[in-house]
Order: sequence, then structure tokens, then C-alpha cells
Amino acid sequence: MNTNGRNGTKPTITPPMSREHYDRLRRAANEKERLVIDFAAQTGARASEQSRVRWRDVHFDNRTVRISNHEFGSTFRTVPISSALCAVLADHRQKSEFNSDDDFVFHTGRGTKARRPNLTGKRVLTANRFGEIHASAIEGGPSAPPIPAKPRWHDLRRFAIRSWFEAGLSLTTIAAFAGVSSAGAALLSGFDPDNHDD
Repeated sequence: MNTNGRNGTKPTITPPMSREHYDRLRRAANEKERLVIDFAAQTGARASEQSRVRWRDVHFDNRTVRISNHEFGSTFRTVPISSALCAVLADHRQKSEFNSDDDFVFHTGRGTKARRPNLTGKRVLTANRFGEIHASAIEGGPSAPPIPAKPRWHDLRRFAIRSWFEAGLSLTTIAAFAGVSSAGAALLSGFDPDNHDD
């Protein structure tokens, strides 16, 4: 894959969100926001993909989630999730009035698909609210590793990909989980694809 940036230069590989930053982000969020954040950080789902997840896509028996691929709704990828997230999802389903297999996990107050993952009639994690959580998370935090100046949903996706690398998964497996090419997964993680063994 061509990794050249503009004018034939190699693109800068910026570091993804650190574990400490992620933990602070979680602490700054409320319970419902935390579920949205944890799901994204464990599955690497894009915001549009997470909004499309239905209960039939959550497999509690083997702790996996089926994600519809970005822009290709007829194809899917299966991603593992932790037992802790599985338990939180099960509790959320039990309490939700929209809990049939065809219902959306992250829905609007009417149970319809939201443009961005939600859990109530109010938009749980708007861009502005994400910014507020982010600002609270970085207050008093260490200066290194660097923290993005502006929070993006993509930062949670990159965190998931980086976590898979750190867990020792192969580049091929990570690319399949993320729905990208192997080189793309390496770049999103912050690793140099030229220096990573598959």
C-alpha cells in the first residue's frame, strides 16, 4: 500500500488516545454515556456503524457483536467484546422498552435509528457533550502522552485498534475487526506498518 502523504512524503503517524486518557474519559461520563463510549472503544465501530447495531447483532453466548460494514450494509464483521461490556448490554436490554431482536441497541426515544448512537430520547452523546466530557477528562491530567485538542469519535475507534495491537493480535485479524486494510489498521493504531510483523 502506498503510505506516501502529500508531495510524496510519508504521513505523520499520530499517537492514538492513551489508556489513561480513555479511563479519565470514562470517569467523566455518566452511566449511559459510558456504555456508548465503551462499545465504540471495544468494537472500533464507526459512529454510523454503531447506530445500526440491533439486538440480534449482539451475541451474548460467545461475547461478540456483528457490525455492518461502513457504506456496505449487506456485509458484516464480527468483533469480540469483554464480559463486563456484555453484562452492561444485557442489563440495558432488560431495562429498555426496545429490546426485541429487531430493535436498535442505541436508539432515539421512539426506538428508531439515530444519526449518532443514543440511549434515550435526548441525544446522549452529541458532539458538544463529547467535547464537554473530553474537557473534563483532560483537566489536571499529565502532559504526556499527548491528548487530542479536539475529541472525535474516530479517537475511540483508533483506541480499539491500538488495544488489539497491544493484545498481540495479528495485523490480519485487526484489519478484519476494524473493517480496513492491514496497512490502514496499522496507520490508525499509530504504529508504523513497515515496522510491524503480521
